[in-house]
Amino acid sequence: MNSMKPLKDILYHYNKAAVQGFESGLVCRALEMVKKTLRARGNKPRAFEDYTMKELDQSWRMHMLSSHLKTALNDDLYFNHYFVGHVAREMGEVGFKDVDLISSFL
Repeated sequence: MNSMKPLKDILYHYNKAAVQGFESGLVCRALEMVKKTLRARGNKPRAFEDYTMKELDQSWRMHMLSSHLKTALNDDLYFNHYFVGHVAREMGEVGFKDVDLISSFL
């Protein structure tokens, strides 16, 4: 993806696609793309129009993704066990800090 603000674009497209309902593969793929984008920035990232790590933690788009995960883990939605493990690993590698979500995985 060639974009000046890739994190915002990834989360925008996730939220646009998630309107139709929860899909575990979509969540997994979105978090994988966020992780790859953060890795591609390098050790001293410059985010001119995009989220910094601090802004990503406070972003309403990222909180929408985490609320979808909380709903899927707490309700009777089908969440494939492969994707649960993959999403938990991706959330750890991204470094997103949401205590309620972390306790939902436990």
